[in-house]
Amino acid sequence: MRSSATIGLIGTFFMIVALFVLPRLSSQAVWPMVVVAVTVIGLFFLVRWHAGRAAYRCPGCSREFMVSAWIDFLSPHTIGEKLLRCPSCGKSSWCIEIDRTAADLFEAEKGTQPPGARFAAAGRLYLQVAVVMAVYGALWLYTLQFLRVSPATAETMMVLKIPLVTGLLPLLHLIFCLFAAREGYRSRIYPIMTGFVVAFLLLAFWSQRQMLSYLR
Repeated sequence: MRSSATIGLIGTFFMIVALFVLPRLSSQAVWPMVVVAVTVIGLFFLVRWHAGRAAYRCPGCSREFMVSAWIDFLSPHTIGEKLLRCPSCGKSSWCIEIDRTAADLFEAEKGTQPPGARFAAAGRLYLQVAVVMAVYGALWLYTLQFLRVSPATAETMMVLKIPLVTGLLPLLHLIFCLFAAREGYRSRIYPIMTGFVVAFLLLAFWSQRQMLSYLR
């Protein structure tokens, strides 16, 4: 099954269109926000549909289980695998995605992980959150500084468009990382995701500088 990876690609495509294509095609600040809102709502229903038809097999104890739409959305995935905490053995690992109708489902109590391993993973995730928020904060500081000395012809919504729309990405990064810290996830995918978000914000910062230079 490749539905989970497909959902992520669809969401990424529409976010790029909303943030970098629509602003160049239309001067209306509202359209990128509309596209982002519709994308988020659409992804919500896609994730609910996917969570209802997918199950997962733990590579450690071979137990098969389902997850809620919330966990399905927040847990990272590759093609055919998802990082999950097994409800039977309690270990976090890349579980194999299988069809729900072919799964031998059962009810089980969640196991436990060593506290030290979970705290170490959480510390790195908190640091990544701090880095992303610092870069996003710098974008806002630069924008607000411009508003203080902006010419009278500059429209406030036009100036705030990029920081407002771009803010969805750091917010999602925050939610994903805090969820991973709670679950004790350890994976290289989180620093990779953090690097992507930082690069995305730096590109947004560059776009903002270009636009504000034009407005001056």
